Amino acid sequence: MIARRSVTLTLTVIVLLVVNFWLFKKEVEPEFRPTTYTDIDNALIDSLRTDIISAPTRETTTETKKRKFFIAFGFGDQLTCATESLLELAALSKYGERNVVVPFAKNSKLYGTKLDEHTGTLSRYFDLKELNETLKTHGYGTMVHWEYFQEYCPQQLNVLLTFFYPFHYVPELSMSQKKRLNETGWTKCSGSDSKELRMFEVRERICINPEVLTSMEKLEHDVLRHAPCVGIFLWRGIGPGRGHFTIPSYISPPGKIKYALHISPDLKQITEQFVAQELGNDFVSVHIRSEWIMRDNGGSVDHVLQCLRQLEDKLKSVKNEIGFEKVFLATDFSKFGSDSNSIQPARDEKPKLLNALHRIINKPQTFDPKNIPDRGSVAIVEMSILASGKRLFLVGGGKFEKWTEFQYNKVNEIPAIKICFHKSL
Repeated sequence: MIARRSVTLTLTVIVLLVVNFWLFKKEVEPEFRPTTYTDIDNALIDSLRTDIISAPTRETTTETKKRKFFIAFGFGDQLTCATESLLELAALSKYGERNVVVPFAKNSKLYGTKLDEHTGTLSRYFDLKELNETLKTHGYGTMVHWEYFQEYCPQQLNVLLTFFYPFHYVPELSMSQKKRLNETGWTKCSGSDSKELRMFEVRERICINPEVLTSMEKLEHDVLRHAPCVGIFLWRGIGPGRGHFTIPSYISPPGKIKYALHISPDLKQITEQFVAQELGNDFVSVHIRSEWIMRDNGGSVDHVLQCLRQLEDKLKSVKNEIGFEKVFLATDFSKFGSDSNSIQPARDEKPKLLNALHRIINKPQTFDPKNIPDRGSVAIVEMSILASGKRLFLVGGGKFEKWTEFQYNKVNEIPAIKICFHKSL
């Protein structure tokens, strides 16, 4: 009897030891499961520093979501169109609950990485804190700094999207890739080898036909599959010859958001000092956009001169009406004007154009950039000065002039005077 109890007790102890060991093993060795793009270390998110413009608001443990990003490498346009393309990307990023990485800026163009020591960030042009507040208010995805992006995607991209636009870079594709691209709008491919991308390890490259793939839902779910670190090579926004994704109907159009942007505090100060010291309160503004005049007329500088004669008549009329002491003049063919190749005929004939302008305008005031070597910064300062005049004369016109006109309309009830304005605007 004693021997039987001893055996029973021994067996009980062994069973307890086995159970205890199994429970301990279960606790220290978590169940294995394959890593997917939707996995995240939530503690890592909450431990990251708060970004000065954009680190998303910290959520509770149950609300914390994995961070996902779009970073665009090259925008293919100058300041006005590039800014609008950036805002369109922020609007589209809401589909996948992504953040957009703040681009770098140099001479009116935006980039994904820093080109050299003369490259700044978008803060060179705009107040980024105000920008993010505007994006948030209007339902857009917000922006994060490069350093914040690198915390999650240290020199690596899960997916690089290369968009095929008319007359732009196209990598070599096999017949099967071309067929898939034309049928579904996307295919795996070699993608771009741009200098901007060489610092990144790219795990998967995908080519996009924007004429076929027009659904952000399909892009997110079928192509990206929740990949967190997504690069876009040559993002040109939405429109003819660009992407055809649909902006969510519940948010404001990017074109309107662009007009609400606040320029950087430094550029604002430069503008105010120039107006106070050089112009005062009694001046009118003139902007010459020869590029669009020549585009509409076969590249002819003679048509620009014809438009300047119309300007002369309008200036005389306004002078007789209200009188003004000074005229502020900005042109797209100056040293810090447009970077477009279309402007070259006007640059070649610059002395002739300036002689014509000086006959029309007695001692015009112009902005001397001095210590501002960046073309985009100069453009923003000139736009702000132009918008401060008692009257605004726009000779020739594109999107930059529409932007300038909007800024002018904020403080002036008298409509801008448009001469030879581009027919599509």
